[in-house]
Amino acid sequence: EASVFVAAVKVDILTGGEGSSQVPDSLLLGATPLSRGLETAAGAMTKVKERNSTMRMKKDQTSTTSADNRPGIPVQVFEGERAMTK
Repeated sequence: EASVFVAAVKVDILTGGEGSSQVPDSLLLGATPLSRGLETAAGAMTKVKERNSTMRMKKDQTSTTSADNRPGIPVQVFEGERAMTK
């Protein structure tokens, strides 16, 4: 419901509708409803993007593997507030 409301407000502002004069200097940002993270050892989720953060962001995070000289690793992305992925 919130996404539909935000979209309606954006359309009204962009088209110069009646409501556009009531919110002249507004900036609407989308936010993630749930945290997003990566599965790490033993099924734990390491949060990369916290809940209610803006959609566009840049974050660098360094991780290590459990074994040396691995040519690649599978990365699983999860969404939610639980500490464990399983």
